[in-house]
Amino acid sequence: MGKEVVYVSGRVRAPGEMNGKSGNLNNALAQIYPKEYAIPGNEVVCVFDADQVAKRDFFLKTLPYFDAGDDIGMVLSPQCFHNLNLHEDIFNHSNIHFWEYMQPGYDALGFISCTGTNFLVRAQAIMEVGGSPMYTMTEDYALGMELKKFGWHCRYVQEYLAIGEAPHEVRNMYQQRSRWTKGHFQIMFNPKVCPLFQSQLSWGMRILYSSGVWAYMCAAISTPTFIIIPLLTIWIGVFPLVISRWLTLGLTIYSVATQMVLYYVRHPNHTEALWFAAVANSLLWWTYIKACWRAITAKLFCSVITFKATAKGPGKLENSAFRDLWLPGLSFILLMVSVGVAIWQLFTGASILSPLCISMLWALYNAIPPYLILHFAIFGRVRAHYHNACCDACLSSLPPSF
Repeated sequence: MGKEVVYVSGRVRAPGEMNGKSGNLNNALAQIYPKEYAIPGNEVVCVFDADQVAKRDFFLKTLPYFDAGDDIGMVLSPQCFHNLNLHEDIFNHSNIHFWEYMQPGYDALGFISCTGTNFLVRAQAIMEVGGSPMYTMTEDYALGMELKKFGWHCRYVQEYLAIGEAPHEVRNMYQQRSRWTKGHFQIMFNPKVCPLFQSQLSWGMRILYSSGVWAYMCAAISTPTFIIIPLLTIWIGVFPLVISRWLTLGLTIYSVATQMVLYYVRHPNHTEALWFAAVANSLLWWTYIKACWRAITAKLFCSVITFKATAKGPGKLENSAFRDLWLPGLSFILLMVSVGVAIWQLFTGASILSPLCISMLWALYNAIPPYLILHFAIFGRVRAHYHNACCDACLSSLPPSF
C-alpha cells in the first residue's frame, strides 16, 4: 500500500449508540478530515456495504457525473445480488420498480434518495451536513434529506456497477425490513428532523421525503382490511357494497386503470418483479405496524432502538423464523378454510350468490402471499442449506495458498 493509503482502525462504540454504520463512517471521516483541514472540492468519499463488490469500471462510470457542476454532492448507483432467484423474489430484493422506474424519476425531480451503498459523495458535502446521520437507523435516507437541505444535488447512474448478497433466511429478511421501517418512523416522529417541518425543503421535497412512511401506513391499513372483507361476507353474510351494473362498470374501469399504472413496464420481464413488490407489502404489513409502534414507544419513553445488522454467512442459519411465520400461517389456514366454506355454501344454495363468488375468489387470491412465504420457508431453506454445503465443500477443496 502506498503513502496515500490510510488505514483507519476500529473504534469503541458509545453506550446507547443507535447506528454503528454511521459511527464507523464518521470516525473514518474525522481521521481523514480534521476540523482545521480545508477540504478540496474534488475529493469524494466512496461508500460500500461489506457484502458489496464493485466492478472494475465503477469509478469510470460514476466520477464523470461530478463534472456536471460543483453542486453535485452525490452520485448513486443501483444494487443487485448474486444469490437472488428473480422467480422466487417474494421479498422484492431486486427492487426493479425502484431502481428502474422510481430512481430515474427522482433524479429528474432533483430528489436525493440515498440507499446506503454503491455511491460516491463529495467530501465537502458530507462534512458540511455533519457526517452520516446518527439520529436514525436509516442513515442513508436521512443523509439524502440532509444533503438536499444544504442545497446539494444528486445524479443517478442507471447501471449495475456492484454486486452484493441479499438476505436469504426468512428471519433476516423480516429483520432487515423492520429496521428500514423503524428508521423512517423515527424520523417522522422527531419534530427536529421530520421532513414536513424542514423549512429548507420545498413542499414537494417534504412530501417526497415523507412518502416512505405513507407507503408503510397504506400497506399496514389496506392489507388486513382487504383480508377481512371477504371473510365477513363468507362467514356472516356482510358485503360492504351493493352489486349493481354501475358499480361493476366503475370498479372495472378503476381496477384496469390502477393496474395499468402500477404494472407499467418497459420490458415484459419486469412484470413479475413488480408483482413481487405487491406480494412483499402483503407479507410485511404486520412488520410495518410493529415498527411504527416501536418507534412511538421509543419516542414516548425515551428508549433506544438498537441497530441489528442483517446476518450473513453461517450466522444467518441461527435465527428462527417462527416469530415471523405464525401470522402468514394463520392467515393461510383461515383463508383456505373460508374458501372451503364458500364452496359449501354455493353447493347448498346460498342466497347472496354474486357477493359470495367475489369473496371466494378474493380470499383465494389473498391466500397466495402467505402460501408463497410458507413454501419458501420450507423448500427455500432446504435449497439454502444445500447451497451453503456446496460452497463449503468447494472452498475446502482449494489449496491453502489460494
